[in-house]
Amino acid sequence: MKYFRVDERLIHGQVLLKWLKKTGCERLFIVDNQVAADPVIQSVLKMSVPGNVKAEFLTVIEGRTKIREDTEDIFILIKELETVCRLADAGILTESVNIGRLPYMRGKKKICDNVFIGEKEGEEMMRLLDQGTKIFVQMVPDSEPVSLTREMIRGEV
Repeated sequence: MKYFRVDERLIHGQVLLKWLKKTGCERLFIVDNQVAADPVIQSVLKMSVPGNVKAEFLTVIEGRTKIREDTEDIFILIKELETVCRLADAGILTESVNIGRLPYMRGKKKICDNVFIGEKEGEEMMRLLDQGTKIFVQMVPDSEPVSLTREMIRGEV
């Protein structure tokens, strides 16, 4: 199974440890062009990865290939929704996407705790929903997931 999580912080302490334990994944793909090109950021992020977990830092193009070909359970961390859409455009469709955190910035609206979206993110979420992907917000596995609806994304709730 492939577990997709969008969180601009990527690898971080207890949350990651809880998700890896819940999913049973011993492989971690971090799909982000900027991180894949920066060995300093990679070394800092690797410090948070448990010793039994193999972390790979991939560009979006590399991620498309590796995710498609790999048959093992993989936890896939992504910084931005745009990357999920780029993977989906390449034929990598996922049943669900866990949104961990999308931070506040001027011009973004709050749709859920720790999740702020602008027009672009709203469009990307709608595209994913249209493709049959469920989108839910869940910080840690023992918190209650919140399924995002079109109305929530449009700010009608």
